[in-house]
Amino acid sequence: MSKILKWKACLNVHGGQWVYGINYWEIYAPVVNWFAIRLLLILSLPNNWSMRQIDFISAYPKAPIKCNLYMMLPPGIATKDGTSKTHVLKLEQNLYNQKQVGWVWNQYLTEKLKGIGAEQSNVDECIFYRGE
Repeated sequence: MSKILKWKACLNVHGGQWVYGINYWEIYAPVVNWFAIRLLLILSLPNNWSMRQIDFISAYPKAPIKCNLYMMLPPGIATKDGTSKTHVLKLEQNLYNQKQVGWVWNQYLTEKLKGIGAEQSNVDECIFYRGE
């Protein structure tokens, strides 16, 4: 018989109830084109380019919220007086299932990468480079 060492929970937002123009404004977030990655890898070999791939753990919650977002209390959570219908939570970080969280994360990452001198590719928005 195994023993539970710790409990984990993930708070999600019901993004399906959001209304365009009220709860979210932009949802487009680019996805890498694998042909571009393969071509970049092929070109890097004869040119001795240094390549790095980055994987961000829990990326979406790390992007800052730029507007006030509220959500109702999740099912099973109640306040001290036992009610949950009259209370809301103000979000201090992005959560998964928000409609525009991918766009917010992409804008945040692009801003940070450009801040350290990386340039965004004209061919693929997901590829950044820094030359000498």
